[in-house]
Amino acid sequence: MQLPAIHGLYMLFDAATGIPQMFLDAQELTVRRTAAASALASKYLSGENSGTLLMIGTGALAPHLILAHASVRPIKKVIIWGRNPLKAKSLANDMRQEKFEVMAASNLTDNLCQADIISSATLSSTPLIYR
Repeated sequence: MQLPAIHGLYMLFDAATGIPQMFLDAQELTVRRTAAASALASKYLSGENSGTLLMIGTGALAPHLILAHASVRPIKKVIIWGRNPLKAKSLANDMRQEKFEVMAASNLTDNLCQADIISSATLSSTPLIYR
């Protein structure tokens, strides 16, 4: 059984009465917040003409990161790499309707030099990129 990496629940209470007003799934809110923070950092740290994004990871956060980076930079090509090549291909297929070219990569090292921006979202406990 494969469980999500993020478990939790956000609750919003009425300040005056203390009555719960809303329950939010922590996974959805967390991936959106993380993607927004990454895009904000990219806006200040990446080149204005950055057109190629390498997405390392294929989990719940990956599509949000791709779209967030594309919202702040003129991304024309997205390369997706994951430890499971089938998941990388599936995510690439899911993203095909977007305004950029999307492809799954079978080899991470071969695609590092092509990227203007590298975004990584994995649970790996070992380094994936070596200098």
